[in-house]
Amino acid sequence: MLEAYEFHMILLNNNLPDGMGADFALELANNPKHRKKPVVLFSDWPSPFMWDKARQAGVCFVLTKSVFHLDHVQKAMDQAKLRLH
Repeated sequence: MLEAYEFHMILLNNNLPDGMGADFALELANNPKHRKKPVVLFSDWPSPFMWDKARQAGVCFVLTKSVFHLDHVQKAMDQAKLRLH
């Protein structure tokens, strides 16, 4: 999907059907084509391991689903503009 469409930001659940979102965020960070795309990662139960991977991947925000709010999405979009310049 990332190759078929243009994305400016990625909202990523840590619990994916085929793996962990934090691992996917690391893959994105290691891909020159996608490393500048801001990622917002959310989880019901963020673990210390997830936080560490998110930090390594340069994730903009790590949020629990209970505090996920549109304001966080707007801040991530603002960061996206800064990363593109």
